[in-house]
Amino acid sequence: MSYPRHYGPYVLLERLGAGGMSEVDLARRSVAAGSYHRFVVIKRVLTKNLADDGFLRMFKDEARINSRLHHQNIAQLYDFGVENGEFFLAMEYVPGMDLRQIQRHLARRGVMLPFKVTLSVVAGVLDALQYAHEARDERGQPLNVVHRDVNPRNVMVSISGEVKLIDFGVAKADGRIESTRGHSLKGKFAYMAPEQIEDGPGIDGRADLFACGLMLHELTEGVHPFACLKEVQIMHRILAGQIGPITRSPPHIDAARFALVMKRALETDRELRYPSALAFRKDLEELAKPLGGLCTRQQLSEFMDRVDHDGVSGISTRLQQYEAGELTPPPPVPDARPLDPEDGTLAREGTSTREVTVAAAKGVGVGVAAMLVLMGLIAAGAAGAIYWTQANAPPAPMAEPTEAVATPVVEPVAEPVTEPVAEPRPVIHKEPAVTPFVRDPDPVVVPTPRVQGDPEPVEDVVTEPPTEPVTEPVTESTDGPTAEPATEAAAEPGFLYVTASQKGLDVLVDGQLIGQVPVKFHALAPGDHQVSLRDPATGAIRAFPASIESGKPTKLLLTWE
Repeated sequence: MSYPRHYGPYVLLERLGAGGMSEVDLARRSVAAGSYHRFVVIKRVLTKNLADDGFLRMFKDEARINSRLHHQNIAQLYDFGVENGEFFLAMEYVPGMDLRQIQRHLARRGVMLPFKVTLSVVAGVLDALQYAHEARDERGQPLNVVHRDVNPRNVMVSISGEVKLIDFGVAKADGRIESTRGHSLKGKFAYMAPEQIEDGPGIDGRADLFACGLMLHELTEGVHPFACLKEVQIMHRILAGQIGPITRSPPHIDAARFALVMKRALETDRELRYPSALAFRKDLEELAKPLGGLCTRQQLSEFMDRVDHDGVSGISTRLQQYEAGELTPPPPVPDARPLDPEDGTLAREGTSTREVTVAAAKGVGVGVAAMLVLMGLIAAGAAGAIYWTQANAPPAPMAEPTEAVATPVVEPVAEPVTEPVAEPRPVIHKEPAVTPFVRDPDPVVVPTPRVQGDPEPVEDVVTEPPTEPVTEPVTESTDGPTAEPATEAAAEPGFLYVTASQKGLDVLVDGQLIGQVPVKFHALAPGDHQVSLRDPATGAIRAFPASIESGKPTKLLLTWE
């Protein structure tokens, strides 16, 4: 495809990425003889997916939800329509970087994210969530929006210091056309609340607050609490409440107060969690008082310039050229790569979430505003920047948390799937043994700090590299080494998770009794098995097929009528 080219009222300027479901371009709209310009991100459904009714319904839901959310901390939807037979979305362009990219920039220099910045960014996300959770439609009816995918990839910080929550592509809301079918899980396991993993009824905004708590934990520690763990281990630890305390106490902060904030945010029982994003944010404001309060927008803008001075300058230069009519797209960024809807790394499509439904078992990477993320990396390089970090605190190793994908769900044969009866969470005594994967760290280069006449940075400068290796968990990405060798993976068991519409039923696998509903994390050899439900009172049995994958949990939601 050649650039620039006209697309309805827009001019497509350059390709930002292409995934299995859609393509994403930076575009410009001009009116009044070019006296008015607006830059947007255009997301288009690939032609081959136009016949996929399920995906189109989700795409329309994405537009419907975003169109009703108007808040300064949420990326806006400007347009939704059809052009040349293609459905498209036009979303707000947020020039900057997502939180994961910021972490990686700092990690390469052995620098922690300043705690004042951490509190300020999370507070901005909570502002967005408070609005979304209370949003109402045109008739004043609650929308009951739950984002379900809050993580560093979906938090943008613009070069002007704005904090934006993006990607409501898998959000839960009343009135969706495409409801969750087959009880497929949506989101990333590394940031899911217990009730989200269990896929129980009545998921509400408190699930998003749990994700914010995990994000705050990660940004403070410099490493995700589930780094180097696989899906099944992450599920186990979240359900069992085994997240671990903060070990790095930020300077000038009341450690006891901070511990209470983290405990409340990460409560396994949602009734004990923060009741609202507003309540969570107020506690962050209190924590920030010894630091002079939360960052202003100007301070965050200055911080972004110090994170990647050349990149910030490059974005401004490129937009000026496009405004002036210089429409030749820039050369590709050296480290850019095609978008992968199954992956949540630098070039990304929507929600880096694999959603496998019972009926179709298709990966659906749905999300809009997350496409805006890539633009913050257009001008590569970050030579000579001032780096901020916590006062007198040695840098901690950075680790990308698991960009976990949703668990495949197996459909019962010839039986309709119904919503399972809510059940009490069992105590899990033993975590499945899965060997973690540790990637060799990238070399850390710490350049000499640059001296400028800028305002004082939020934190002191640190020029020592980290003393521990950078680790990453195993993910399902197709990029780079992300799994054990094939010979070892084949030897790993899979794990069975069984719930049913009736309590007290026996669960048998290949004729052997393994317990009663619910059964969680039962190890099984990879391959095909027969799972049976038996009524202990009458002896009646119903059998269902199950396919177990090596090292992965398989969730069965069975009906008994």
